[in-house]
Amino acid sequence: MLRPLRSEIYRLRHRWMPWIVLGIILALGLLMYELIYTTINTQIELIKSGNAPASLTQGDAAATLKTLEDTVAMVRPGNIPDFGVSLVAGLGSVMLIVFTASHVGTEFTWGTLRTLLASGVGRAELLAAKLASILLFAIVFAIVGIAGVIAASFLVSTQAGLDTGGFDGGAVLTASWRTIYAFLPYTALTAAIVVWARSTGAGVAAGLVIYFAESLIAQLLIQFNRDFATIANLGIARNVQSISQATVRVGVNTGPAPSDAPALPDQTQAAIVLAVWTVLFIALAYWRLRTRDVTLA
Repeated sequence: MLRPLRSEIYRLRHRWMPWIVLGIILALGLLMYELIYTTINTQIELIKSGNAPASLTQGDAAATLKTLEDTVAMVRPGNIPDFGVSLVAGLGSVMLIVFTASHVGTEFTWGTLRTLLASGVGRAELLAAKLASILLFAIVFAIVGIAGVIAASFLVSTQAGLDTGGFDGGAVLTASWRTIYAFLPYTALTAAIVVWARSTGAGVAAGLVIYFAESLIAQLLIQFNRDFATIANLGIARNVQSISQATVRVGVNTGPAPSDAPALPDQTQAAIVLAVWTVLFIALAYWRLRTRDVTLA
């Protein structure tokens, strides 16, 4: 196990894609914070100067101004555990699906699977090394991404003249671990798709389609009939939402939930369901890899 894992880590260090992915998530944190502040601050200045179009204020300039000021305050360091980490989680899920497909699919793209197995590496060892290296990268990815939004939050808050106090390192750490946990089912799903399809492209395409479509389908089911919430709660998306909401601290205003919205699964159920899906996807990937004719790899 250690030899193939060292090989996978070596590849991660010397391939261009992992470094680009880390650079993108670091840059996106600063870019998104600056974009949010610049866009909303421009609207605030228009309202204060009396030059705002009627479509912006919708007849109530004072209420719109209050809403915009509350929104721009979300870039403060005190809101990193819920706003900043959620930003990394949303962007990170998509980026890690692409990364996982590339990392697992290289053996099929380069035609090196048969060579690796012939060198004495077992199929279980190979899959375990792939998944372990992906987990290590996901941890590094989360650390870099959250470090980026922390720096962006302090920079933009200083630029905007907002209060830079209230940073809670413990809450950020808790939110970070929950975010990493929420990455697991999506990376395991993507790895399973790549192993079955023997294609990086199929892993990227199918992984992203499932990621976006499942959430949309769950919402449509619940809107059609609230009783379908039980079915939707057995999927991945709503359980990831539950895990993510657990990072929101008491006293932080994230907006009221609709009164008729069905409750998300409780945190314990969410953790169990996500673990079951992760194990299931890994089992499917291992079963397919174990039974695959490597002469076709």
